[in-house]
Formats: sequence, C-alpha cells, structure tokens
Amino acid sequence: SKLDEMTCNAAKLEDCEEKYKSFRDMVSFDPETDIYFFPSLWKGDPPMAPVNPGYSERVQELKTRVLKLMETKNASRSISKFITHMSDVWEAVLYENFVFCFKNSLELSAYMALESKVNEWSW
Repeated sequence: SKLDEMTCNAAKLEDCEEKYKSFRDMVSFDPETDIYFFPSLWKGDPPMAPVNPGYSERVQELKTRVLKLMETKNASRSISKFITHMSDVWEAVLYENFVFCFKNSLELSAYMALESKVNEWSW
C-alpha cells in the first residue's frame, strides 16, 4: 500500500528500515474498526434544525473506544497526558508540521536528497 511505501522510505531516511517495514509496524491501525464516520451534526437546515442524535451516538462510540484503548494498551498514560498528546498531534496536522505533509514518498525522497546536497555545499 501507499502507506507501507511511505513508511519504508521514511525508515530508510531515518536509518531504521529493519524495524519499520510497514505502516502497521509504526501504528496499530485496522481500517475495519479504526475508522469512524459521523453523520451530519444537524438534522435538516440550520439555524432551526435540531441536532442529529446519530452524531451524538457516534461521538459516544468513539469516546468509549478511545477510553478502552487507553485502558488496555496505555495503562501507564494518564488522561491529561493523552489530551496533551492529542493536542500536539492536532497542532501538527493544522500546521503541517510532520513528515507526511509531502504529497508522496517520491517527493519526500527528492527533498531529502536535495537537502543533503545543499548541506554538502554549505560546508
């Protein structure tokens, strides 16, 4: 998959290709259970539309799933640490402050090669 390809390329660039051969080596992710779709918040046209109860139900399901995952996989992490971590992730997504802001792994490889050449010329 594309995520596996990008993971392999990033692992090569970070000199840890033996440890990370697929995206699942980095992140435990199951597309069947880890993707949540939410219905529209409003049932009808705002401003007079009521809140869609399906939206609240999906939020509750997601909240329950996250808390169960925290309980089973990260028992040592507190809720405050989790909130801080999620805030950091959200900030990275908002400001594209992470490696996957590149359109594809080829662009990432080209950027890293160019950066390496520039560093050689600078010194």
